[in-house]
Amino acid sequence: MSNLKGATNILEIQNINKSFPGVQALKDVDFSISKGEIHGLIGENGAGKSTLIKIISGSLPKDSGTMHFDGAEYNPKDPNQALNKGISTVYQELSLCENMNVAENLLINRHPKRGLLINFKKLNDITLKYLEKFDLDISPTAKVEELPLAQRELVEILRAISYQPKLIILDEPSEPLSKSDTEQLFKLLDDIKNQGTSILYISHNISEVLQISNRITVLRDGEKVDTLKQKEITENQLSNLMVGRDIGDIYSGVKTNPKEEIVLEVKDLSSGTRVRDANFKLRRGEIFGIAGLVGAGRTDLALTIFGYRQPTSGNITVNGKPVNIKSPRDAMDHKIAYLPEDRHLLGLFLPYTIAENLLSNNLKEFSRYNFLDIRKLHSITKKYIEDLSIKCSGPNQKVNNLSGGNQQKTMVAKWMATEPEILIFDEPTRGIDVGAKKAIHELLREIARGGRSIIMISSELPEILRMSDRIMIMDRGHTVKIVDNEDNVTEEYIMNTIMNFKKGRNKHA
Repeated sequence: MSNLKGATNILEIQNINKSFPGVQALKDVDFSISKGEIHGLIGENGAGKSTLIKIISGSLPKDSGTMHFDGAEYNPKDPNQALNKGISTVYQELSLCENMNVAENLLINRHPKRGLLINFKKLNDITLKYLEKFDLDISPTAKVEELPLAQRELVEILRAISYQPKLIILDEPSEPLSKSDTEQLFKLLDDIKNQGTSILYISHNISEVLQISNRITVLRDGEKVDTLKQKEITENQLSNLMVGRDIGDIYSGVKTNPKEEIVLEVKDLSSGTRVRDANFKLRRGEIFGIAGLVGAGRTDLALTIFGYRQPTSGNITVNGKPVNIKSPRDAMDHKIAYLPEDRHLLGLFLPYTIAENLLSNNLKEFSRYNFLDIRKLHSITKKYIEDLSIKCSGPNQKVNNLSGGNQQKTMVAKWMATEPEILIFDEPTRGIDVGAKKAIHELLREIARGGRSIIMISSELPEILRMSDRIMIMDRGHTVKIVDNEDNVTEEYIMNTIMNFKKGRNKHA
């Protein structure tokens, strides 16, 4: 970390206030970012982080207060004006054009020209330099829609860097990344910082914020709690500052004690090259964790079981009976639910209400003589709001106005209303804060103790280790190993198992 003594500020904000109907989102917030500093910003969902960065990036007007950027008064009217001033923002919800390739996205609206036409050779050469600098094995001509989520995130970050800004704002940049991808990202950010560029780094991952930041600002309920130097604070102290109480170990809790009854068996299941001869059995009341690096095939396996991807060979058995799952509808008929990692794009209808989201999976359940039974829909929605402790105004609350943790709970409610026996959770705590994460973990355990079975995919090894009864380790579509979750199974054990499998494959390649 660079020495910030005597450094001047690139950004100063004072007494920033912002209100929405019935909500004081920000109250007299002030803090500063130094030149050449990585400044961490943390807080629970609803703490005001997103509102603050939208004001800084020109997406929202402030109600009152002042901002200064690079020594001059700063009051952007829109994101383009902020970008022209030298502030580049990467939001949690990606904004890439999926039907375009990597190069076209990286330099969008800035494509080099040869006369009136795009100079594609120069465009690809410039893009390749950025990709090589980040050590990314991605073709400049690869369509974005064909890239995994982690690589899309890295392309978006590269696009922000390509503007050569004075300040980069990164909102949850490491959320879809593997540990090795995150380490690459941190190396790049450190290089950028040392060249004088400032970075505002927003994340729910407190250990990452501590690792990368020079200073850290904590928001709670729209107010600044404190700004601290990285060396002056511990992970537990930061967690407690975020939530205003001692939350203890977020992964603590009793095991689910699954039964011996097998509810799902996957045998020699393949789907092209993405899933190769997968084998496992799922017990009733079990939380079965799936671990692996980006590209391991975890999500592809889940999508094959759920009928979204077609198997090329192998068998699936549910409750002892062979089944032929060709579509998600087939999977739902066999009491299988899939909760995707990207709740915004694939999991929820954000502009619609909580009740309407429950209806989307259960139209037949809530219909009577071809008419919608509104009373029944609202009654059951209220039950799930209460059972899952969803903080909202009621069934008619629009989902896009909920915090990340409550959106996740809404997605759980949407699928629980289908009365599934098997639930596949893909990155169940992605993009939610430490307090909401603990609530989701307790919810998963409660679901399992109630007799339902859970397959849990997670890139967070501590989450896999603390939540799972058994763990399946995957690599490049293969089932590497299935282990009982005992004391000898550690993060190092899982990583070494994957690395040894890779070495063995390379020897026989």
